[in-house]
Amino acid sequence: AGRELGLSDNFIKNLITKDAVESKYGSANQAAYNFGNITKGRWKGPTHKGNDRDKNNNLIHPEFRVYKNMKEYIQDITKLVKNLYGVKEDDDIVTFAQKL
Repeated sequence: AGRELGLSDNFIKNLITKDAVESKYGSANQAAYNFGNITKGRWKGPTHKGNDRDKNNNLIHPEFRVYKNMKEYIQDITKLVKNLYGVKEDDDIVTFAQKL
C-alpha cells in the first residue's frame, strides 16, 4: 500500500517499525487496519471502542479509527505523522522516533 501511494522504502520501513511498537508487535487489541492505534480525534469514519488503562490504571474506553483497508490507513498515518510531527520521508529511524 505504501508503494502504491509512492512512499519511499525508508519511510515505509519507519512506519512499520512505529506500528510494530504501537501494536505491541501485533498483540494489541486494535481496530481493523489500525496498527498505529490512532484514536478518533476529528475522524468521521467508523470507530472501535478499546479497553485500555490510563496512567492511574483506571479502565478507559478510547475510540480508535477503523479503516476500510491498508491503503486508507497508510494515507491517514502518513498525513498525521507528516503534519503533526514534521516527519520527512528521508528521516533516519532515530530522527523519525525523536520527532514522534
